[in-house]
Amino acid sequence: MADNTPAAAVAEFLGSLRQAIACVTRARVEVSADGYRPNPQGRAHLLDVNRGEPVAVGGPHGLSLWVGMRYRIVRAEGARGPWQVKTAGYAYAIDDRDGHEVLAYHWQEGTPPPYPHLHLGAGAGVNALVQKRHLPTGRVALEAAQGSGSWRSTAHSPAGSRVQGALVVRDHRPLPSRD
Repeated sequence: MADNTPAAAVAEFLGSLRQAIACVTRARVEVSADGYRPNPQGRAHLLDVNRGEPVAVGGPHGLSLWVGMRYRIVRAEGARGPWQVKTAGYAYAIDDRDGHEVLAYHWQEGTPPPYPHLHLGAGAGVNALVQKRHLPTGRVALEAAQGSGSWRSTAHSPAGSRVQGALVVRDHRPLPSRD
């Protein structure tokens, strides 16, 4: 995402994330207090949904969603500039009605393993040998995940109309880590 000011770049970044989240919940997408200031080398900004608490997404299985991200606001080069938001880490998890992790997608720059990965938890019904393994994936944007889901939930869009959203949550909780 690129724009003329750091704040505009963050607003654009948040817009697409908020649209994706609105497909499954009315929970708020929020950033840290300094989340609109450039920080190319410093500590990454924090983004979470529902103040970092899991949010029920409805449906017959009683699933809940947890989303956490880290991002940086950096100078962009060429036509991408002058500012853009770059993801520095993410963690998306789906838990069952009893709070057991079904799956979680994780990636955080500078933290092992160095690649995006998937965890299958006890809620997925897999044995202990598979649980907590780092199954490699490609990087997945939250907003891209909504169109390729293996489970569906009906939720309200921000405008109040009903939408059908699909979501497979990919990535890992950069803060706090479930690893």
